[in-house]
Amino acid sequence: MVVFFALEREAAPFHKLKPQPVDFIVTHGVGRENARFAAGIFLDTNPRLVISAGFCGALVPHLRVGDVVTSPRLVTVDHLVATPAEKRQLA
Repeated sequence: MVVFFALEREAAPFHKLKPQPVDFIVTHGVGRENARFAAGIFLDTNPRLVISAGFCGALVPHLRVGDVVTSPRLVTVDHLVATPAEKRQLA
């Protein structure tokens, strides 16, 4: 299993859990190119499962820390999303 995070502060709680089935915890940096580069390296290991994790819940008010959100596609942006207006637009 490979778990991808853009930022180390997103990955830090996961490192503390040290889940057993995880082969790699990858912090790749913000943006599509960083995500694409990391995926290209680690997907060559033929992982059983790939998880892209992060702070996306901050975009939707009813989600809480630890909620699981699934998507059929990887959604990422090329910069940190900081303004309330941009968060509303992405939500």
